[in-house]
Amino acid sequence: MIHLEVKPAVKKQIVRELKVLHECNSPFIVGFYGAFYAEGEISICMEYMDAGSLDLVLKRCGNIPENILGKITIAVLKGLAYLRDKHNIIHRFIVVFFIYFYWASH
Repeated sequence: MIHLEVKPAVKKQIVRELKVLHECNSPFIVGFYGAFYAEGEISICMEYMDAGSLDLVLKRCGNIPENILGKITIAVLKGLAYLRDKHNIIHRFIVVFFIYFYWASH
């Protein structure tokens, strides 16, 4: 669970983005289970990605083979295409700590 303290002006934008997350149904987008607002905080419940983010995987494993990076790139592009095609969203801020994984046994 991620807790965010927000100002009222930002709350409206977050609620709009949470609605999009609620409507997402793609294996290339981390699952969204719900959110609630209490005591000035918005709590967001997301799918648990046990392998962590790409930056953590890079720190643990070092170099990632090119064929694996290709598969990661294809998955990211499919997620971006889903957001564009189904929700008219163009995501412009792609960084290694926003790309999450789960182990293959998931």
